[in-house]
Amino acid sequence: MSTEIELKAHVHDSESLKKILFSSGIFERAYKKEDSYWISPREKLLNGLRIRKDREIEDGILKNERIIVTYKAKRLEKGIEINDEQEFSIDNTGAFEELLRRLGFTPGIKKRKEGWAFSFPASGGKIPVTAELSEVKGLGWFIELEIVEDSENREIIEADKKRLLSLLKSLGIGEEQIEKRYYTDMLMEYNGESGSANQL
Repeated sequence: MSTEIELKAHVHDSESLKKILFSSGIFERAYKKEDSYWISPREKLLNGLRIRKDREIEDGILKNERIIVTYKAKRLEKGIEINDEQEFSIDNTGAFEELLRRLGFTPGIKKRKEGWAFSFPASGGKIPVTAELSEVKGLGWFIELEIVEDSENREIIEADKKRLLSLLKSLGIGEEQIEKRYYTDMLMEYNGESGSANQL
């Protein structure tokens, strides 16, 4: 099981931040992601099941589509997510969605985002930070910073949280711009829906 340490923050000037990321980070790819969230028949059983269509953008053309199923058991610590994450790939979305329906799951909210991914290497054998600058349809621009560890060691996680905050500051983004809500809750509010998605 992987442990994902992640934060997201609002971006007021996406073009300026994009230039900073291209000059200070290592460009990985441009992407378009379409997420479908599924609601468990037992709320406490799962708090995040997502089917993602992830495609790279090259010269304006969508290519290399992957379909990824993600489950996260999540908690928030001062706006930083600490997630136990499981992922696997599928090649037949329809069949998997039918399985979910037969297990009692129901379709939830959808999310679409498009942007650029970068990596920031770290010294001393530490895991690099992944940075994604994304426009989330209906919500605007966000920067997401993430480290994925194989360890659940508390000291390592605390050190990773500090690394994320330090990088955020170096990119010119203040901690007050960190968004503590989940995207799904924000999208439900944007769509005028009630209740908590309690998902990804």
